[in-house]
Amino acid sequence: MKKTLVALFALAASAMADYTIVTDNSLYTNPGAWVYVWTGNGNNGNWDTGYNWNHYKSVDDDSPDSTNDNKPVNADPAFIGYTFDYVAGSQILTATNEAITVTTPTWMGGNGRVYLGSNVTLLGNNNGYSANQSITYHFGDFSGTSVISMGAFWMQGGATVNFAGEVTMTENEFSYTLFTASNMAQNSGTWNASGVSVVDANGNILTYTTDKDKIGTAGYYWLESTYAGQGSSNSVMLVAKAIPEPTTATLSLLALAGLAAHRRRR
Repeated sequence: MKKTLVALFALAASAMADYTIVTDNSLYTNPGAWVYVWTGNGNNGNWDTGYNWNHYKSVDDDSPDSTNDNKPVNADPAFIGYTFDYVAGSQILTATNEAITVTTPTWMGGNGRVYLGSNVTLLGNNNGYSANQSITYHFGDFSGTSVISMGAFWMQGGATVNFAGEVTMTENEFSYTLFTASNMAQNSGTWNASGVSVVDANGNILTYTTDKDKIGTAGYYWLESTYAGQGSSNSVMLVAKAIPEPTTATLSLLALAGLAAHRRRR
């Protein structure tokens, strides 16, 4: 998969809907795994309603199938807030800014991948991530307001929630709320953002850290949680701090040091 410019494929889209994914066989690697794209045609906003989804059985499909019996489970990747196009032999999924709210299953998403457009809310109450589950949420280019918004929530021991996407910073600091819960009944699993790519405004690639001594340090990005114990609310945020651009004074000092070293060598 790769990020491309929509203009490359002459697709009409809004200013915020310029994040595209060209599918490859990595989305169909698991036996029986299909690609699902949200349509909302079931008119109830429910993840478990088959009519809310179109599905594609291979990377060569140029048009969708839709039946009431098919919905994303386990390893199936799901795209919500994306449009589908088939151009020059490629399946192209383009993020939109459409406001979409999807009511999620009690135990969320099996072990699959969920791709969120710019304005998608995954909504639930009395939900959770089960033990030994690993699921990935892809937030595109983090330019919108998409979020996982829960009420009472369980994060069981052994569960891993991975976050992915591509951040291009325009300011010295970046923050994005990924997950909220009003009542975190359990928080024993692992939140992981090593799959996010973060580049600051000067083109520096930042490093993901879980080291408490490096969190808050320039050149790194990390996850912050507001969890304060069983029954408390919780927000999980992606936070990054850019590598500062050298000031004119610093550059002058470096130049003087270099000149002095050159004179000593002479």
